[in-house]
Amino acid sequence: MTVKEYLTQAYRIDQRINSKLEQVASLRDLASKATATLSDMPHKPNRNTGSMETIICKMIDLENEINNDIDTLVDLKRDIVTMIKRIANPEYQTLLDLRYLCFKTWEQIAVDMGYSLQYAFRMHEKKRYGRSWKRVRDRFLAQHPLCEACQKEGKLTTAEEVHHIVPLSKGGNNATENLMSLCKSCHSAITAKEGGRWG
Repeated sequence: MTVKEYLTQAYRIDQRINSKLEQVASLRDLASKATATLSDMPHKPNRNTGSMETIICKMIDLENEINNDIDTLVDLKRDIVTMIKRIANPEYQTLLDLRYLCFKTWEQIAVDMGYSLQYAFRMHEKKRYGRSWKRVRDRFLAQHPLCEACQKEGKLTTAEEVHHIVPLSKGGNNATENLMSLCKSCHSAITAKEGGRWG
């Protein structure tokens, strides 16, 4: 499991809890409708009690699952907080807190921190790309010194950037087959075309 996958687990659990809470609310609504049909008017015995029992059992099961998920989420968030606190830079800590503990979008984070969206992305990428990325990048540029996009157009331009074909944020990795050497101009054009993502 990658660090990003580990950090996004909390968001997935939170989504699962919210989904189950909606299901419980729906079942309560259904139970109140079933209760409303039970009146003091004469009727056949046990007509609606079976369906009411089923609804109540489902609600209890879901509420137990929610409680277990909440316990898991609290433990996971505690671990994530510990990981984030190991980072020396308080700006990085805040960015990671907002993203992986408060589940904010990049747009919300940029506004909250007073940054442009592009700068917030770059800060996140700087934290994600450490010394190991620099080694991979330098080795890749040494093996692929020319811009691959320019070469396709018959031009020879020195590559200065290494681009992830499938971004890390979408499950990409630093494997050679997922990397592409580009000049700054081509890299800027590709990242703008792909929605301004970096990496």
